[in-house]
Amino acid sequence: MVSLVLWVTKFLARQRLLFASFIVIWIVGMAITICLIGRTDDAKSKYPDTTAALYHAGQHNMQLSHSLTKAKAMKYCNPYNSISLWQEGKVPSSNFTLEAVAIMVRHGERMPLRRVRNHHLLGCRQPPSTSSPSVGRNSPLHSFVNVITKHPLLPLKNIFATIATHPNQSTCAEGQLTWDGVVQHVNMGANLNEAYHSGPWRLLPDDWNARSVKLYSTVFSRTYQSALAFLYGFLPNFSFDRLHLVPSRDINFCMGPHCACPQLNTYERLFTRKTKVMLKNHLAVVQLLNTLGKVLSPGGNNSEFVAPRPIMDGLMGFVCQRKPLPCADHHCATMEHVGNVISYVDWEGRQLSQDLSFRRSSILKAHYLLARIHRGLRDFMDGTSKTKFFSSLATTST
Repeated sequence: MVSLVLWVTKFLARQRLLFASFIVIWIVGMAITICLIGRTDDAKSKYPDTTAALYHAGQHNMQLSHSLTKAKAMKYCNPYNSISLWQEGKVPSSNFTLEAVAIMVRHGERMPLRRVRNHHLLGCRQPPSTSSPSVGRNSPLHSFVNVITKHPLLPLKNIFATIATHPNQSTCAEGQLTWDGVVQHVNMGANLNEAYHSGPWRLLPDDWNARSVKLYSTVFSRTYQSALAFLYGFLPNFSFDRLHLVPSRDINFCMGPHCACPQLNTYERLFTRKTKVMLKNHLAVVQLLNTLGKVLSPGGNNSEFVAPRPIMDGLMGFVCQRKPLPCADHHCATMEHVGNVISYVDWEGRQLSQDLSFRRSSILKAHYLLARIHRGLRDFMDGTSKTKFFSSLATTST
């Protein structure tokens, strides 16, 4: 035994380089393994529906890359059956009380902002049927449809009195909310109702009054209709008579006399110039966008569809409504094209997130709304206001 130990010791002494190499290889292998595990976890958390997409591809003889691209694109649609609670209303200790809540929400699914080829395939659609597995007769959505369709307009004392309360298929135009967008907000409101009106919390009593709730919305129909759907799911004992909706004609929620901001315009010009330079450095993307612009444009003139975001907006209208992508002049948009445009827009967003002019522009745009919410919460804590719930619905102007 002693001789064996001596032999091993002599062998290691003579083969130090070989032994050291083995150690280095082992360390590198472990590092690679850990990185791969981390990336796998990230992929699972980012695209949880990939397994279903793979199964769907196998069942229908679809190409694997096509199925994965479609699964990634559908995540941007934010399907209403994927909306669920995360950390809302959860605290690590029971020694807290819930005093007030502020929520900022984007509008629901809408029509493309620009008229596209084959626009007749798209629409605001009809209210969901109660026979659908996602809509039960006792669900908030079912009761909302029954209530809201009986009130095409509300007798409010502001501009909202002239805006329809829900989507209408016969008058559905560019940028208007779809019924899937309504479902998104009713479901989200119902989930947050569970978080803040059940369990340990009772944010609002059943007999809440108009002073307890304040909702800010831009004056676009898609945000106003989203607001009504959200409030119906969220508020206990919803009542039109008690709603306190504050309109904002400014998309940044500046409601005072001093909304002009020349510096904001300067920042926007700077980062817009940067996006154009970045795009010019990707000739393959420019060529793809030119082709897709002609496909999307009803007249074949791509003047309305040049930048990547308007093109993505037009394509996603077909993807989210599960309609065939348009074709024109022997060119057809494909899911691969959709995936490439999404990848570029994501990459562009990551570059802009590090751009100083873009970050300063974003801060200035958010300042009015955040300052208003902060003032409201502060006034409530000081006892000078009775508003316990603040919400805002923003719009997009791609």
